[in-house]
Amino acid sequence: ALRALAMAEAQDAAPDWSRASHYLATAAHLALERGQRPDAAIVQLRVGELLLAQGDLTPARMKLEMAEQSFAVLG
Repeated sequence: ALRALAMAEAQDAAPDWSRASHYLATAAHLALERGQRPDAAIVQLRVGELLLAQGDLTPARMKLEMAEQSFAVLG
């Protein structure tokens, strides 16, 4: 639900990037706390997409690469 809220915020005509980032940070924390590695990998992907949408290319690339590695480990 938090990932969906973040992505909905990012699609808004005037996105509140801080709010979207907060939703994703909370989602990442919960996924890791609960040992939900697939969800954590999806959050990494979404963070990368969010950074890309903001034009933060270097951090976006790093997050997307981390997500790719996480998905590879999951199989």
